[in-house]
Amino acid sequence: MEDKLIWDKEKSGRYSVKSAYRLWEDRNIEEEGELYTLVNWKRFWNLKIPPKVKIFVWRWLNNIIPTGARIFDRMQKSSEGCPFRDLRETQEHIFHQCDWVRRVWRYSPMNSCVERGEVLTSEEWFCELQETESDEKLGEFLVALWFIWDQRNC
Repeated sequence: MEDKLIWDKEKSGRYSVKSAYRLWEDRNIEEEGELYTLVNWKRFWNLKIPPKVKIFVWRWLNNIIPTGARIFDRMQKSSEGCPFRDLRETQEHIFHQCDWVRRVWRYSPMNSCVERGEVLTSEEWFCELQETESDEKLGEFLVALWFIWDQRNC
């Protein structure tokens, strides 16, 4: 009897890129923690918001927005500080802690959404809002996040 390689991820025993991708995706989900199981990605991608906002929010949820702190840590270039105060510019600072953004949120109809996010990570904040808010209100909140990011970087 001849030895034969069998790919146990397919019923046929033959390797396929599709099954390898599924295996990779499953492992990534385990490594990323609960984010991919908590976020309702189908609902998120179906929100009626501009594609550039969706891409921004995906980056925000994955903590890969190029903040001053992140750029400084990676390249040791530029300033890691907030342009409004001499504080380290992290995602939490940009969207929660900065005096400028607090004023923006205070006068925004999204104020109640923001108050709940004061001590949460981006992912926890989003997941809580996704469970409690309508698609329309969630979309408005995400557009507001993008607008804040856009205004800080213009």
